Amino acid sequence: MKLIPLICPQCNRPLQPESDHISTVCEQCRQIYHLDQHGLKPLVVQFASTGQTQAKAWWPYWVFQGTVTITKRETQGGGNKSAQESEQLWREPRRLYVPAWELPLNRIQEIGGQLIQQQPSLQAIEQPDHFTLHPAVIATADARKMLEFIILAIEARRPDYLKDLAFTVQINEGQLWALPG
Repeated sequence: MKLIPLICPQCNRPLQPESDHISTVCEQCRQIYHLDQHGLKPLVVQFASTGQTQAKAWWPYWVFQGTVTITKRETQGGGNKSAQESEQLWREPRRLYVPAWELPLNRIQEIGGQLIQQQPSLQAIEQPDHFTLHPAVIATADARKMLEFIILAIEARRPDYLKDLAFTVQINEGQLWALPG
């Protein structure tokens, strides 16, 4: 086992993340770090302007740019309208969101699904001087897997009684964004 000192490399202040956190913020210099088995690395987090630039609390999201291709969609209730809505939603490449803080899977599906469908504008802003960034606990590899559950939940919520679904997802590397909350 390798012990890693949790001291900010920039200002030498002790860092105090929980055991499941993959990110932490130095309370003194405000540098954000990624935590893994190799140690601390500076983490680039994009802060998003959503009209709440004075927000103190920020929530981490993995945001991927990508496409979803539905290859099979069978329903029990028929329903051309739901099939058309599905086709329209996934027709163009879009931003795909996965909440990165600790949440039950059903809340991850709900929040991620809403953002994928709404496609809010993401305008990057400078990191605020004073902020609280809730810790990320979901690594990017896990976020990629959770994205499939979110897509499935979006399709299962349609009123046509989904029976079978097959799809492929093509996404970029993804970025960690902080949205005010």
